[in-house]
Amino acid sequence: MPKNNKRIFSGYYRRYDDKRIFVIMVVCDADTNEEIVICKEATYSPNAKYFTMTKSSFCEKVEWNGNMVDKFRRITKYNGSVGDWMLLEADGFERPESKKKLEEPKPRYYRRAKDYYRFAKDLCENYAADIEKYNLCVSMKRYIDISKKDFSSVKEDLKFLQGCLKTTLKQYEEYFEQRFIQGLSIRKYAETHHLNRGSVEHIQKKLFTALAEELQARDISDGNNLLWSPQDEEE
Repeated sequence: MPKNNKRIFSGYYRRYDDKRIFVIMVVCDADTNEEIVICKEATYSPNAKYFTMTKSSFCEKVEWNGNMVDKFRRITKYNGSVGDWMLLEADGFERPESKKKLEEPKPRYYRRAKDYYRFAKDLCENYAADIEKYNLCVSMKRYIDISKKDFSSVKEDLKFLQGCLKTTLKQYEEYFEQRFIQGLSIRKYAETHHLNRGSVEHIQKKLFTALAEELQARDISDGNNLLWSPQDEEE
C-alpha cells in the first residue's frame, strides 16, 4: 500500500457534511504499520466518544452534492484550548507540545469591546465555543479555562442571547443556527440558500446591529455599563 504523505495535525477538522471532530494524533498499527488517526467527538463533554480510522480513509475524497470533496478539512482558526488538553490528559493522552500540533490559543476576553456592535459580533462568533466551555464547567463542577467572574458573565450572556433569538430576534434564529452553531461559512450559507455573499453579509450586519441594541438596552435597564476594552486593564 503506497504511503500517504499528507500531514495531519492535532486539532479540529470539519467533515464534508459539516460534522466537527477533534484529531488527537496519528499512530501506526503494530502489525501492519498502517497509519491510524485517533479522533474524538468535538465537544467539551467528558463523555465524548473516541474513534479511529485509517489515514488513507481520513485523507480520501468523497462525493458530496455531486462534487468530489475532501472527506475532512482542517479548521485552522481554532486548534484547541486548555479545556481540550485537560480532557485529553484525563483520558491518558499526553498534551502535544509542538506548536505544529496544538498552539496556545489567544486570550478570550469577555465583555470587552469598544462598542455594543463589536460586543454582539463577539458573542455570536464565539457562541459555539462559549456554550461548550460552559457545559464543560457545569459537567466537571469546576472552572476550566475561565474565571468565576467570566463564567457568570458567559452564563448571563448566553441565556440573554438565546432568549432574544426566541423573541425579539426570532427572524434571525435560522440564520444564527446555521452560521454560528452548525458553523456554515458565509459562502456555504449563500450557496445553500441561493444568495450572493453580499446579501448574507447584510443579514449578518442586521443581526449584529439588532443584538447590539438589545444588549445596550439590557445594560441601561440594569444601570450597568458592562463593556470595557483590554486597554482599560493596562491603564
